[in-house]
Amino acid sequence: MKAQGIHPNVHTYSVLVDVLGKNGLVTEAYEVWKEMRHDGVTPNLITYNTMFDALGRAGYVDAATLVLEEMTAENISPDMYTFSILIRNLGKARKLAGAKALFEKVMDKMGVVNVVTYTTMITVLCKAGEIDEAHEYFRKMISAGHVPNVVTFTALISGLCTAGMLDKGYALFQAMKDVECSPNFATYRTMARAYAEAGIEDRVNMLISEMRASGIEPDRFFYSSVLAGYKKSCKTDAACNLFERIRVEAIEIDTPLLNTMLGVLLGGGRTDDAYNCFQEMNRFGCTPDQQSYNIICYGLRNAGRLNDAHVIEEKRKLDIVKGWRHSSTL
Repeated sequence: MKAQGIHPNVHTYSVLVDVLGKNGLVTEAYEVWKEMRHDGVTPNLITYNTMFDALGRAGYVDAATLVLEEMTAENISPDMYTFSILIRNLGKARKLAGAKALFEKVMDKMGVVNVVTYTTMITVLCKAGEIDEAHEYFRKMISAGHVPNVVTFTALISGLCTAGMLDKGYALFQAMKDVECSPNFATYRTMARAYAEAGIEDRVNMLISEMRASGIEPDRFFYSSVLAGYKKSCKTDAACNLFERIRVEAIEIDTPLLNTMLGVLLGGGRTDDAYNCFQEMNRFGCTPDQQSYNIICYGLRNAGRLNDAHVIEEKRKLDIVKGWRHSSTL
């Protein structure tokens, strides 16, 4: 652009900073940011929010604070997304006190704190295991006249279930429907995974039926998450029943889902079934990946089947060589 005499504007720089930040190239994003200032292009609110996000993804919270000071000096007012990004990033950096202090500082500012900001704060607290405080912010949110949305409910339900408060999570799941806030795919997956981890198969099946009745179809990502839940609760039979259901309903099966099933079978001591499942991956239209080989070989060795593990490892080496030869031919 520059070589052809076309001068990048604030939108050009904002897009470039965004793309670099999302791809983990934070140093490059900051260099573009500096070049932008050097070229006399003034960042706008979107550019600042993009830079905050890039710095936060890399854990550079202190640097984000300096950029916020620069933003204030240029008389650009932060909005709800600015503070949501900063609060989320403080939470990721485990600076929970800082996140709460920032929220309390801006909570009375008009147009800054709304459902988005509250939901971010609730999510941060839930991920930190501070469920009581998250619930308190949920109550504050409603008292302040902000209506929780499906993202808010799902974040709090996830926090409750992760903390082992499954009954409270389900009660909130029911309550959201009472206020005409319909659960979405993520909400159903959260609840189904929680019940699978608790080993309550009938509740999982009930949720799947309810989910379908509401017009939301479970897919391989949903089922993989539920299978992982059954692995945690050591409910191998329940996982096998679900996997059979997946096959009967012709749900698309991919390698990650089969890897999860391998782990379930091996964790339940069903080594023969795991071995057969691995051998039949191609029949499902899937190709074993590095994780597949690692899971099955580790399980076989633990079961004392060293010869079978050796055969599979040799097959993996052969497949790697074939792949190299194919690449060189191309």
